[in-house]
Amino acid sequence: MGRLRIGEFLVNRGALTTQQVDNVLLHSETTGLRFGESAMDLGYLNERKMLEIFGPSFRVDFFHLNPAYFPESTKSLFSLSDIVRLGFLPLGIKMESKLLIKRRMLNIGILNPSNQLLVSEIKDLVAKVDDREKIDGIKTYLILTDQFIDVLDKVYEKSVQSLQALEPSERDDTLSLFLER
Repeated sequence: MGRLRIGEFLVNRGALTTQQVDNVLLHSETTGLRFGESAMDLGYLNERKMLEIFGPSFRVDFFHLNPAYFPESTKSLFSLSDIVRLGFLPLGIKMESKLLIKRRMLNIGILNPSNQLLVSEIKDLVAKVDDREKIDGIKTYLILTDQFIDVLDKVYEKSVQSLQALEPSERDDTLSLFLER
């Protein structure tokens, strides 16, 4: 499966034209707005349409995945079965400083970040990470299913066929819906 950028995703969904995507990218570059904010600012999309397309997750920051740049340092933090079952990826650890306090934050990409039960279960897994990898908190991002599958294939060596062979209870619901279409 190839990578799918947010603009391509919205074109495939019929929400934007390729010309509108180009306009949004240019507007985003000049204003500093994120893609979705820029599309809404130009009047191409509205909040209702964004909710239709992304559900409540549209308010979560979007993370574009590229398997070639996936961090080795976070690859082994969680079991592959937990990653597939909960539909998340550890995207990297970043130091965050606020008022002279430094915290190690783990960026997590989630297929369905609006599902608070999943986010809570992921936080529980993060709390169990080995002490030498102490993580003080997480920041969540929305990730697209095709990119998630691409990372599973190229980074974790878990093929689409092996994902399809899993029982539904062993896969995230969003992943299952994608694989069944």
